[in-house]
Amino acid sequence: MYEVRSALQCNFAIHNTYTEYFLNRNQKGDFKMTKKIMSMILSIAMVLSVAVVGISGTYAAEVSDKTSEVGAGNNIYFNVKKSGWSNVKTVYCHIWRADGTGDWPDWQTKKEKCKYDSSTGIATYDLSKTGHNIKKSDGKLYCVIFSANTGMQTYNAIMSGKCIGDTLYCTGNLLENPEDSEKRANEAVWAKTKDCGPEKKITSSGNVIGTTLSEGDTDASMLACFLVAYYDWPEKMDKVPALVKELNLSTSDVMKAVNKKLDNGGYDNAENIRASVKAVLDKIEASTPSISKLENTTGGIKLSWNKVSGAYGYRIYQKTSNGWKRFKDTTATSFTDSAVSANQTKTYTIRCIDSSGNTISGFNSKGWSKKYTPVAPTISKLENTSSGIKLSWNKIAGVYGYRLYYKTSSGGWKRFKDTTATSFTDSGVSPNRTETYTIRCIDKNGKTVSGFNSKGWSKKYTPVAPTISKLENTSSGIKLSWNKIAGVYGYRLYYKTSSGGWKRFKDTTATSFTDSGVSPNRTETYTIRCIDKNGKTISGFNSKGWSKKYTATTPKITKLTNTSKGVSVTWNKVTGVYGYRLYRKYAGGSWTRVKDTTSTSFTDSGAKKGKKVTYTVRCIDKKGNTISDYNKTGWSITRK
Repeated sequence: MYEVRSALQCNFAIHNTYTEYFLNRNQKGDFKMTKKIMSMILSIAMVLSVAVVGISGTYAAEVSDKTSEVGAGNNIYFNVKKSGWSNVKTVYCHIWRADGTGDWPDWQTKKEKCKYDSSTGIATYDLSKTGHNIKKSDGKLYCVIFSANTGMQTYNAIMSGKCIGDTLYCTGNLLENPEDSEKRANEAVWAKTKDCGPEKKITSSGNVIGTTLSEGDTDASMLACFLVAYYDWPEKMDKVPALVKELNLSTSDVMKAVNKKLDNGGYDNAENIRASVKAVLDKIEASTPSISKLENTTGGIKLSWNKVSGAYGYRIYQKTSNGWKRFKDTTATSFTDSAVSANQTKTYTIRCIDSSGNTISGFNSKGWSKKYTPVAPTISKLENTSSGIKLSWNKIAGVYGYRLYYKTSSGGWKRFKDTTATSFTDSGVSPNRTETYTIRCIDKNGKTVSGFNSKGWSKKYTPVAPTISKLENTSSGIKLSWNKIAGVYGYRLYYKTSSGGWKRFKDTTATSFTDSGVSPNRTETYTIRCIDKNGKTISGFNSKGWSKKYTATTPKITKLTNTSKGVSVTWNKVTGVYGYRLYRKYAGGSWTRVKDTTSTSFTDSGAKKGKKVTYTVRCIDKKGNTISDYNKTGWSITRK
């Protein structure tokens, strides 16, 4: 009746002779039963012939449901009525850490009593009584059993801090007792917290029950426990291939879990166990994967295949003149081969691998074949730019380049550009005209190797607002420079008035202009828009504009000449200034003011004959204030 073995590292507890076993609790270390304990268990089993779901007793019935006081701590709830339990007077809650390290609780003690409202069928348990510090943010896992005076009890349910305030209830399903396959337990789930629920275990008869793993446990470690416990029971080892498939495990991952468990110690015959388990796992071969779909995509030939239970990943092969050649390992169930050429036929096959890269399945020796025909490119973006309409399209694997077409006024397609890039800007556009484009792939010989979209993609060309890229102070004023806009006749310049509005002041076909109507130390703000040959504006404009403070540039002396009257000095005109101040100096001396003038030349009769004399000049306003810098080196001549 009971399948308990001395080598089994599993969960087994006896609370008293009246109550059934705690179902499937984690306990650290091996539990090796003595002959005396085994005999006692077998004796109890012979006496107790009723299942867990129907046990009744006198101990629990002695406690009133109204004597329990629930504190102000965080609560969990059990719906007795929804669970279908009848004749219930007292409900208990038993909680322990689900990581194999926690202490098992006492069975049906006073601190485990719930506050039970028989009118609603809701049992409330105060978690502060558990001795555990369980919080909403607590990432730890716990096992929970609710039991009643009738002998009814739930199968182990996993909970975390997220379950605080949630309600557990029985579904009506009966689960196999992990330790005693002849007994059944009530499956219980949380009403709101779906990622917690019945503890996931492998029963002694080799069935998987429950949904939620204990803390630190995995499907592989769970199966490892089963394998180590029953390694020399052939009828149980026969269950292993089905378990590997059901749990979707690779045999290599299972073996790693077994090795880890054995390496932790406590097994005198560890090497025998290891060898026996490996022999069982080595016989398990994953199903041969089948390529279910081969399709031409923009990225190449896309392979898709069925997922194989027990496989860690897949190895893809392609057929060469010398046979099958491995070219890709992946854990996905699809892959796109980009190493293709137009009109090339490729043949593939596939097999399963484990996490170490070992092949664990057969393969289809004929493989699956597909001729690669490049798909028609898709123009993904058409946008107005300063240079025209910019076309962008997706890259197509295995092609040399692309051929662009535009639709003519007659409705036909006209080729206008071959390129290896994936974008191109059509500068041959006109404002407010709609252009329609299509595209196809070409090989290096210029032969088309794909279809094309017969409808094409259309875009109305609206010139973008020009951008003033540079504002600079020059001797002639503020020079404006801007970007060229494709398809337009010219540009209209505006300056901002003192009232804040824009005033048109220049139309030009150039991409620069110097504003000479400026004054020193005054800030000017400009904007610009496109015009057609009729002077109609055909673009927007930057409403904020671009600003520049005009600072008079330093004048440059352009000519020094000896005359009978003295040294003649000439300099360039600077826009916006009232006049100029001329300075001279001799070697070793300092600058001396010579003359203020509104002219751009002056003859210095005071220059000493036979001496080297140096001149510089700066701008002044009408009040005589200097408003520019000056050349500190100056320009020199020897007075004759």
